[in-house]
Amino acid sequence: MKSFLSKISAMSMVATTATTDALQWPSLLRGSEAEVQVDTSVQQTDCEDGWYAGVDAVDDMWKKKPFYSDCDNVWQLSDEAEDLKDDEFPDDDDTDWRTSTYNSCARDGVDSEVTAIEKECLWDDSSQCTDLGNSAAEIVVMDNWCTPGFAIYKDPNYKKECKDAAVTICEGNISNVANSWCPDKNLSTGKLKQLQDECEDQVNDMVGTDDDDDDEDDDTDRDLDDCGRDGSCGSCKKAYCPDVTERQQCKEDHCSMEDLLLFFPEDVEAHAIN
Repeated sequence: MKSFLSKISAMSMVATTATTDALQWPSLLRGSEAEVQVDTSVQQTDCEDGWYAGVDAVDDMWKKKPFYSDCDNVWQLSDEAEDLKDDEFPDDDDTDWRTSTYNSCARDGVDSEVTAIEKECLWDDSSQCTDLGNSAAEIVVMDNWCTPGFAIYKDPNYKKECKDAAVTICEGNISNVANSWCPDKNLSTGKLKQLQDECEDQVNDMVGTDDDDDDEDDDTDRDLDDCGRDGSCGSCKKAYCPDVTERQQCKEDHCSMEDLLLFFPEDVEAHAIN
């Protein structure tokens, strides 16, 4: 029995020694160092290391020109990331399974980090989207309607503006004066229109005319966009909006009740009667 136990102990020592040698010297299990070809260009080629390499590559690119970690430039990041994947982590590199695995996981890391940066810039902080929308609105208006400072490119002619307002008030007040002074006389629509047409000449006779008034009145090349041109109720007058439908829409878009009382009192009166 004692001899048998001695043999068992000896065998255990041999097995332990062999296992230790195998762990310390992998070349004993896979061949000599001269026989095993090791790719030293990629020191760690598992999926996890590849994934983090992709993340780091995007972070490095995001910090440099032309991005400089500026969310205004995030819109081009995904396109540049595609080029980054093709250059640094090509999916057609089948040198060996380790390289292929590394590149595949690195490409996923690139996509993941691009998504994270886009979320930070475009979702977590809404200012990018708000500013983008505001800028787009300004460009649309500038290209299709008016430009910044449109109303102040030319100093307003205050006398003409005042006279225009007076003419409008005169036109709207004709029926009130006529009904007050001679209620027994029937003021037909045709006669009302005829009297209203006298308002402009009457105002000019009372305060005189300017050369600037004549120039503007004689302008036969009126821009069709003059109707409501500066967003003011005054630009809805007949001189700017000769078409009745166009003029009415202009009033609805640009005139408050106070504006109507100033520029179109006849409209307010008609509304009150109805």
